[in-house]
Amino acid sequence: MSKKNPPPAASVSEADLRLVLRDALARLAKPTSAAELRKALPKPYQQPLAEITRHLVELAREPGVFVFQDGKTSRYSLQDARETAARAVLTTLSHGPLPKASLQAGVKRTAPGFEKALPAALDDLLARGAVREHPKVGKHPARYGREPPDATPFLAKALQEMQAVHKKLAPCGVTKAALYAALGHALGVTKAGGEGATDDDAVLAALRELASREPPGALLSVRALRGLGPLSKPRFDSAVLRLSRAGKVVLHHHDFPASLPETERAELVQDERGTHYVGIAPGRSA
Repeated sequence: MSKKNPPPAASVSEADLRLVLRDALARLAKPTSAAELRKALPKPYQQPLAEITRHLVELAREPGVFVFQDGKTSRYSLQDARETAARAVLTTLSHGPLPKASLQAGVKRTAPGFEKALPAALDDLLARGAVREHPKVGKHPARYGREPPDATPFLAKALQEMQAVHKKLAPCGVTKAALYAALGHALGVTKAGGEGATDDDAVLAALRELASREPPGALLSVRALRGLGPLSKPRFDSAVLRLSRAGKVVLHHHDFPASLPETERAELVQDERGTHYVGIAPGRSA
C-alpha cells in the first residue's frame, strides 16, 4: 500500500502572506524563529518552511522588521532585540547592582522573549559605559550596575596597612589628615581646579582636626596648622589665601610683624599686599 503524498499548500498571494507574517510578529511580540512563526500562522498560510524563511529575510530588509541571530537560528521581531534587551537591563539595574543570574531573570520579566539578546545588549552597554562591571570582592560575586562600583570593599587590606602606618607615625606628629593628603598626592588625585583644589581640601581637613583640639571659637595658629600637613610653605600659603578669598577660613593679621625675628616672620602667611597673618579660624562656608 503506497503512502499518500501530502496535499499541496494552499495558494496564497505573497502580499497577503507578508501581511499575515507581520500580524503574527506583532501578536507574538518577541523574537521568533521561522519554524515557530510558521506554526503560529493560520492553516492556509502555513507555507513550506523555506518559503516562510524567504519572505522573512525579505521583510527584514524593510523598515520595522528586525532579525536577531541566536546562535545558528535567526529570530524575527517588530522590535530591535538588542535595544529592547538593553532597555530591560537599565530598568532592571535601576535599583542597584545585580549578579548576572539576577540580571538575566530581571530582563526575562521585563522583556519576555528578549533575554536571549542579553549578552549582545550587555556588551554594547559596557562598551559605552552605560553599565559597569563590578568585580568579585570577598563574598560578593561579580555584579553589574549602572554606576561604578563602590571602592570601599576593595580597600579593606589597604586600610589595615594605612592604619598601621598611622599608628607608627602618630607619635611623630603625623595626623590622619596629613596621611590622607600624602596618599592623595601619591595617587596623583586632583579635583576640578587641579592641584590647588586638593591642597585646599588638605588644609581644611587639617584645620578641622586642629580646631577639634581647642575650645570652640579659639584662634588657631597658622604655624601649628602647617605642621599638621605635608604641604610646602608656598603651597600651604597659596591654599590658605584661596580659602580666605572663598570665605572658607578667616585670617587674623599680626599687628606688628616687623617686631618679629626674620625666622618667625617667615613662618607666617603673607598675602600679595605684604600683610602677615598669624591666626586662622574656620569660615562660615567651610
